[in-house]
Amino acid sequence: MRKNRIDSHRRTLFSRALCLFLAVSLLMPASFPSASAQTPAELPGVPGGFSSSASVTLPSSLGKIEDRFQGGEKTVVLIRDAHAIPGAQRSIYEIITYFQKQYGVPVVAVEGAAAQMDFNIFKSFPDKKILRQTFDEYFESGELPGTVAASILGGADGAYLGIEEWEVYEEGVGLYLSALDREPELLGRLSAAEKNLQERKEKIYSPRLLEIDRTLAGFEENKESLLGVLKVLAAVQRPEAETELAIMLEEAEKDQSGSSGIEAELKDAAKKPKAWTWFFPTNLTPPNKSRKR
Repeated sequence: MRKNRIDSHRRTLFSRALCLFLAVSLLMPASFPSASAQTPAELPGVPGGFSSSASVTLPSSLGKIEDRFQGGEKTVVLIRDAHAIPGAQRSIYEIITYFQKQYGVPVVAVEGAAAQMDFNIFKSFPDKKILRQTFDEYFESGELPGTVAASILGGADGAYLGIEEWEVYEEGVGLYLSALDREPELLGRLSAAEKNLQERKEKIYSPRLLEIDRTLAGFEENKESLLGVLKVLAAVQRPEAETELAIMLEEAEKDQSGSSGIEAELKDAAKKPKAWTWFFPTNLTPPNKSRKR
């Protein structure tokens, strides 16, 4: 009994110590001036990365490689981010860890920072279980970026370099905060503009185009299912044969009940911008389902 109490006390001390480390890190500046940042070439002991992008693979459970571009001698892997979304950040953490362990990727470039990042204060924490449990809470709340998680919890060595031009970054943050202060005014102007635009659509659009527009608007507002959107769009132009969307549309047409399995596959496909290019072949883009915080 006494031993359990001692162990519990130790865990409490570890947790408090970790909270102190986190508090200190949050109170300190997120980055230092970009002049102090080191480039990969300046880092001691950092080898080259991939030799060719053609040989790079990624398990389907982690994500999908959408494009490859062969340029210079070195290979750069660009991971698309979805800020403050826990699932996306976990995926980024897993992808970075995979590339580090599978290919020995030595350098991770990080947005939102302007210098080499050092997380040794966390990595040296003695109780790894408590460390992971604590950071899991930040993961679930969307406050822990996947890059930071990979550096602390990934278990692979590597340099994490902030690549922002800090003055430009701070200017952008300032503009964002200014827009937040003007949110009621801006939302009012947007609402008036949307109303005016809808009135013009009613006069100009054909009945079929108006139906498509209303369906997409309903999808944006979570009032229309993705399967319903697909069927409306396919009535005008079907997706290219043998693509993911084409196969799922055929299955949905055979199963008029619109099974939840097909709907789940469509939602997964909708997360991939390329899936929409069959209907938006130019610079038009599908509606983005924005995340309200």
